[in-house]
Amino acid sequence: MTLRILMAPWWVRWVLVTALIAVLVGGFYLVVAPNTAAAVGPLWGPLALGVFSMAFGAALLALREPERRHTLAIMDGLDHDQRRRAVAALRHGSVPEDPVVVTAALRLGVMAEYQRRRLRWPRAGLLALATGCVAIGVAAVSGAVAIDVRTGWADLVLGAGVLAVGLWSRRRWRRLEQHLALLRVAAAPAATSRPENAEAPTRSVRWSLLTLLVGAGVVVAPLIVWPAPAPSAQCRTAHAVVSLIYEQRDLLTAPQHHSVAEFRRWSAQLQQYAAAVDDTEIAPRVRRIAELADHLVGGIEHDGVADAATLTAIVDEDQQLNRACRW
Repeated sequence: MTLRILMAPWWVRWVLVTALIAVLVGGFYLVVAPNTAAAVGPLWGPLALGVFSMAFGAALLALREPERRHTLAIMDGLDHDQRRRAVAALRHGSVPEDPVVVTAALRLGVMAEYQRRRLRWPRAGLLALATGCVAIGVAAVSGAVAIDVRTGWADLVLGAGVLAVGLWSRRRWRRLEQHLALLRVAAAPAATSRPENAEAPTRSVRWSLLTLLVGAGVVVAPLIVWPAPAPSAQCRTAHAVVSLIYEQRDLLTAPQHHSVAEFRRWSAQLQQYAAAVDDTEIAPRVRRIAELADHLVGGIEHDGVADAATLTAIVDEDQQLNRACRW
């Protein structure tokens, strides 16, 4: 929290946190699960989002209240300019001439150091989860796994964002450690000790993790209660084409080991699928695959060998079709 937000009335902090949660959760559903958001409805969706954001925001503020009170206790007795200079000393490393400001800045830094140390395992878990999101996102975007590209990009952006914030926080903390060392040299010996009642906020770690887990469960629950609608008939046909090509992939990888009759049956099945679709995005790809399969069979019948360029084109079209529908 910045100093201005820290000193703001509770309702101002609540509104800011509520708005941030609503934007993050709402954006998650609009990007990753638009079908689920549509299934909830234009009335109940925003209403549920607002209620959850307000409740979760209030819970987060309540959990951070002990830390806020400790910070305000350290700032007690300082005027606005002294508070600003104490915070600036931590951020920029400039040692104030006023010993009262130096003491306050050092106590703020020691408390921040203690808070960071006790949250190192939750922070490590979050970074590991973000790394997993990046890996899944890269695999989805590259086509290595059968995951919707939109979901892959969302995972990639989310994971990369968390990792970027983590790296920025680590760099910021190293600077803060350097500034703390300067302040310790300038401060009185009594001010370098841990602030009074520094252990009091430790009780909130377990409750913080529990609250975050409950909040994550509430966010994910609609994906289970209101799953995405079943694939349309067009997508089921596209899925059947992809499955057929995968199940009989030996026809493409080792065509010399198969008879012309096998290629004809395979091509005839693809022709049936092509006649069953009319979607503007799916139909052209299915029909293109059927045309390529027919051309491949014709080449085998005429030349006795499968054309390598046609085989490659079928594989490329199959990958594009696999991304056209979100399974």
